[in-house]
Amino acid sequence: MKDKQKEKTDNKWRVSNLELPLLAKLMMGCALLVCILIMLGYIFIVGPGLSSRAEDWAYFGALMSGTFGMLASFAALATLLIVIQQFKSQDKITEKQIESIEFDRYDRHRRIFFERLEGIENLLENRIAINNKEELYQQIYPDNSPMRCDVKISLDADNKRVGDLSDILSCMETIKESLKNKKNTIEDIVILIRMQGLLRIEPVGEIDIGDLRIGEKRLAINMYNMSESIDRMVRVIDTILVYSGNDKLSGDYHVFSEGMHIKDKLIKDAYRLRRNNNEDGLRVHGDHVHDIYLDMYVNFASFKSSIPITEEYQKLSNLLQQIMVDRKTRNQYIKNPEDVLYIRSFLLNEEVRKCLDADALYYVQKIEPQLSAKETFLKL
Repeated sequence: MKDKQKEKTDNKWRVSNLELPLLAKLMMGCALLVCILIMLGYIFIVGPGLSSRAEDWAYFGALMSGTFGMLASFAALATLLIVIQQFKSQDKITEKQIESIEFDRYDRHRRIFFERLEGIENLLENRIAINNKEELYQQIYPDNSPMRCDVKISLDADNKRVGDLSDILSCMETIKESLKNKKNTIEDIVILIRMQGLLRIEPVGEIDIGDLRIGEKRLAINMYNMSESIDRMVRVIDTILVYSGNDKLSGDYHVFSEGMHIKDKLIKDAYRLRRNNNEDGLRVHGDHVHDIYLDMYVNFASFKSSIPITEEYQKLSNLLQQIMVDRKTRNQYIKNPEDVLYIRSFLLNEEVRKCLDADALYYVQKIEPQLSAKETFLKL
């Protein structure tokens, strides 16, 4: 009830839809009061009657002119105050409109960013998932908020923050140089694990031979398909770079991990990680048969003998390399008993044994029964 009365009272002081400022109200009230006092004073001095003298009417006209002139001056000043108030009100409306536009722009920018990431997931056949997209957005665009939305990101290496786009590019450049110069692959893997965390990448689907794990947590990195693991990250980073108004990564980062020298180091690192058997540390996923082939690769395929290599030995070496670096071949030789028998026949071949030293021959005697047992198990 009180609010309705207040609204009625306020409406008395409105011109159309424009509310009069308080100062303008006071000025107009004072001007009217002064005019009334002047008129009352004139009547009190001259008297209430009508005069027949022309001079009195002239004086009265001058009084009225001065009074209404003063009233007009006050009205003009009040009008100026109203215009100022109108501009202030318009500024507030404009500010609210700008805030609304900026919020819509921010919301649309986030949604498109999420859609781009979902597009990459589909492009990679949903073998990875980019989780916590909101956190990734805030990490890439740390200054964005509902009140502000920057579309382009400046790649300033001097002002980079932990986890921002400049930091991610710095990690990728480190990996590229390390692979190019054939340095320590374990250090590269550590950086890739950090990259996976920064990009919120998680593997999807069944775990594969060679997939890395930390404890029970599976990583989207495979020791035997490092180029594929790097390529996935590059695709995600390229999508973010283009969306942020920057150029894609220059060069094929994953190509550097295609060389046999790097693959050989990765397989040997996988061999060491399998032997460490650290339940809480970095581990390589595999099974008993995988371990047999891994052992054979380390002992034979990369074996450096002072004895001349025979053709049969070279075939075995090439085959073991193919098993370790090619997923299709690896799965074939792990699941097919005839292929297991084919590998065992190599180890019984005299042409192969000619290229082995005493340690390697001892290993053959140990591994051959395991292959026979695996062949019998698969047939069952």
